[in-house]
Amino acid sequence: MKDVNHPSIVIWANGNEGGNNHELVADYAKYDPQKRTVIHPWNNFEGTDTQHYRAYDCCVGSLYNGKEVFFPTEFLHGLYDGGHGAGLEDHWNLMRSKPLSAGGFLWSFADEGVVRLDQEGRMDIKGNLAPDGILGPYREKEGSFYTIKEIWSPIKIALDKLPQNFDGLLPLSNDYLYTNLNQIRFSYECRQLPTPYESDTTVKILEKGDLQGPNVEPQQNGYLRLPFQHDLAKTDVLALTAKDPYGREIFTWTWSLKSPIEMNERWLSTKISWPISVDEANNTLRLQLNKTTIAFDTKSGLLQSVISNGTVIPLTNGPQLAVGKASYVGMKHYKKGDSLYVDVQYTGAWKKVRYILAPNGLLTLEYAYNVYNSNPHNEYPFLGINFNFPENLITGVRYMGRGPYRVWKNRMKGNSFGVWNKKYNNTVTGESWDYPEFKGYYRDFNWVVIKNKAKDFIVYNGSDKLFLRLYTPEKPKGARNENNSPDFPDGDISFLHAINAIGTKFDRAVDHGPQGQLNRVGFNAIEGKLIFDFDPKLQ
Repeated sequence: MKDVNHPSIVIWANGNEGGNNHELVADYAKYDPQKRTVIHPWNNFEGTDTQHYRAYDCCVGSLYNGKEVFFPTEFLHGLYDGGHGAGLEDHWNLMRSKPLSAGGFLWSFADEGVVRLDQEGRMDIKGNLAPDGILGPYREKEGSFYTIKEIWSPIKIALDKLPQNFDGLLPLSNDYLYTNLNQIRFSYECRQLPTPYESDTTVKILEKGDLQGPNVEPQQNGYLRLPFQHDLAKTDVLALTAKDPYGREIFTWTWSLKSPIEMNERWLSTKISWPISVDEANNTLRLQLNKTTIAFDTKSGLLQSVISNGTVIPLTNGPQLAVGKASYVGMKHYKKGDSLYVDVQYTGAWKKVRYILAPNGLLTLEYAYNVYNSNPHNEYPFLGINFNFPENLITGVRYMGRGPYRVWKNRMKGNSFGVWNKKYNNTVTGESWDYPEFKGYYRDFNWVVIKNKAKDFIVYNGSDKLFLRLYTPEKPKGARNENNSPDFPDGDISFLHAINAIGTKFDRAVDHGPQGQLNRVGFNAIEGKLIFDFDPKLQ
């Protein structure tokens, strides 16, 4: 009874998952002067529904669709990299739409690893029983940590992308129960990001400011006006931080103010000009410019090899479709102005594959594909193109996009837009804790420097929204199903228009809301554009 007056005790839990002692129910009211609610976690009990690990919008006559106050006392089981933030936005939006919802509890806080001194200090996570936290055994933060921080922020800013000609007016929602937003401090920064050629990731602050929050009552909507003093033309990223009345950071939101095309045109404009030669022999088409040779296999139309300044860059076997089938027909090359064009012709899903080698040394790949009617439901786990690059040669990447954590289709929130320097690792979430993980999908890809033991090179996004894929995460050794190890595209490095979601310990991703579904396609072809710099002048 020592906790009877503790202010953080708001509900009594009488056992868990079937371990309820019904003989003690009456004693709670007898000894508790506040007569707080008693629940039986996992069960329906006296007007509360706390079922565990149910699917999205479950069930007929109960939980989301019942007559009791509902709050799952465990949901979205966070085994390995699944659950937790993956699927949370869908569940949370649905909960907020239901008057009887009282929230829920994610399982669990931290991986319950134990250092085994009898096994040379090995971290024992007992198979798949312990690695289910948003933190590691030493409180290492997983990607879901930041996703949850954004989704459960009491301040909501619904804009994923700022409008053109943004004038500083941001719509926001106050999800606090008692706090007016005029008690919140906001600060903003107008950031200019480093170029692909710089060695560090330090941003330049062009302008910053600090202001009191607007007068927005709890559970109401309003606007925040950012008092910019300068033109935003030179600003790459806007960052906005909110701090609560005690000075603690609630969240920092970031928005890119430029499209990938607008962002990258600064790096791609160059007046260098070299003559281009072409040679075809022994089933190989070679393009030669300065000290760079790019070779294609004329039997398949695929990139065969790249040699830059005498060094082989082993980017090969692309582009290949991540899904869909096509049959190679042939390839042709021709001059157009000062550039050399190579058209690769297919029947089937490929609608366009065109290389353009410019006299400045940049190689552009324009492509389009259509996989409509390639399967009965026209839905796929991912969409895009793949290349091969030996994993044993990769040392890391430096890229512009959202990071530093990887994303899944149903876990997009939590990251910041910027330039990130990531060293290669082979981390398996929950079985090793060198976070952030290297392998996986990255959102809002603008450009990437592929750092490797041969020769670094750069790939730019010349289209709109693309995901960068880096290799395939290993399946956890303790996994008992594929829910936390979704399929990845073939190849090693991919540029994707759509990615797949991740499930939980017990369920597939499709069981947990709209974001967990496969990606549907329509009649129109999907287009993309990449620019390769195989001889960048890096610092």
